Amino acid sequence: MLQVTAHPPSVKEISGRRLARRIKHGISPTHKALLAYAMEHREVLLHELTRRQSMALTRASAGYIATVTRLTAECRPSALVGQNELIA
Repeated sequence: MLQVTAHPPSVKEISGRRLARRIKHGISPTHKALLAYAMEHREVLLHELTRRQSMALTRASAGYIATVTRLTAECRPSALVGQNELIA
Protein backbone atom coordinates (compact mmCIF):
# COMPACT_ATOMS: atom_id res chain seq x y z
CA MET A 1 0.00 0.00 0.00
CA LEU A 2 1.25 3.48 -0.88
CA GLN A 3 1.85 5.72 2.11
CA VAL A 4 1.66 9.48 1.57
CA THR A 5 3.63 11.71 3.94
CA ALA A 6 3.55 15.48 4.26
CA HIS A 7 7.34 15.71 4.14
CA PRO A 8 10.29 13.44 3.37
CA PRO A 9 11.17 10.96 6.13
CA SER A 10 14.60 12.57 6.57
CA VAL A 11 13.00 15.72 8.01
CA LYS A 12 13.33 16.00 11.78
CA GLU A 13 10.46 17.50 13.76
CA ILE A 14 11.06 19.40 16.99
CA SER A 15 8.56 21.04 19.30
CA GLY A 16 8.92 24.62 20.45
CA ARG A 17 9.15 23.47 24.06
CA ARG A 18 12.01 21.09 23.28
CA LEU A 19 13.85 23.81 21.36
CA ALA A 20 13.43 26.25 24.25
CA ARG A 21 14.79 23.64 26.68
CA ARG A 22 17.83 23.03 24.51
CA ILE A 23 18.57 26.74 24.18
CA LYS A 24 18.04 27.34 27.91
CA HIS A 25 20.51 24.61 28.87
CA GLY A 26 23.04 26.00 26.45
CA ILE A 27 23.95 24.85 22.99
CA SER A 28 27.00 26.08 21.18
CA PRO A 29 26.82 28.94 18.67
CA THR A 30 27.84 26.44 15.99
CA HIS A 31 24.94 24.15 16.89
CA LYS A 32 22.56 27.14 16.82
CA ALA A 33 23.80 28.12 13.35
CA LEU A 34 23.46 24.55 12.07
CA LEU A 35 19.95 24.33 13.52
CA ALA A 36 18.97 27.65 11.91
CA TYR A 37 20.31 26.45 8.56
CA ALA A 38 18.42 23.15 8.90
CA MET A 39 15.17 25.03 9.64
CA GLU A 40 15.68 27.30 6.62
CA HIS A 41 16.14 24.29 4.36
CA ARG A 42 13.26 22.22 5.75
CA GLU A 43 15.53 19.64 7.33
CA VAL A 44 14.02 20.51 10.73
CA LEU A 45 10.39 21.50 11.19
CA LEU A 46 9.14 23.35 14.26
CA HIS A 47 5.68 22.67 15.66
CA GLU A 48 3.74 23.52 18.80
CA LEU A 49 5.57 26.80 19.42
CA THR A 50 5.40 28.32 22.87
CA ARG A 51 3.57 31.62 23.26
CA ARG A 52 6.88 33.44 23.72
CA GLN A 53 8.27 31.92 20.51
CA SER A 54 5.17 32.80 18.48
CA MET A 55 5.29 36.35 19.88
CA ALA A 56 8.96 36.68 18.90
CA LEU A 57 8.34 35.41 15.37
CA THR A 58 5.28 37.57 14.71
CA ARG A 59 6.17 40.55 16.91
CA ALA A 60 2.60 40.45 18.23
CA SER A 61 1.90 41.95 21.64
CA ALA A 62 1.03 39.75 24.61
CA GLY A 63 -2.17 41.75 25.16
CA TYR A 64 -3.47 41.15 21.65
CA ILE A 65 -2.65 37.46 21.85
CA ALA A 66 -4.47 37.19 25.17
CA THR A 67 -7.51 38.89 23.63
CA VAL A 68 -7.47 36.60 20.59
CA THR A 69 -7.16 33.59 22.89
CA ARG A 70 -10.44 34.58 24.58
CA LEU A 71 -12.29 34.88 21.25
CA THR A 72 -14.40 31.96 20.11
CA ALA A 73 -13.30 30.02 17.04
CA GLU A 74 -16.22 31.57 15.13
CA CYS A 75 -15.15 35.15 16.01
CA ARG A 76 -11.47 34.87 15.04
CA PRO A 77 -11.99 34.97 11.23
CA SER A 78 -14.18 38.09 11.50
CA ALA A 79 -11.48 39.80 13.61
CA LEU A 80 -9.00 39.05 10.84
CA VAL A 81 -11.04 40.93 8.24
CA GLY A 82 -11.80 43.78 10.63
CA GLN A 83 -15.44 43.05 11.38
CA ASN A 84 -14.71 42.74 15.11
CA GLU A 85 -12.32 45.12 16.80
CA LEU A 86 -10.01 43.55 19.36
CA ILE A 87 -9.64 46.71 21.44
CA ALA A 88 -12.78 48.65 22.29
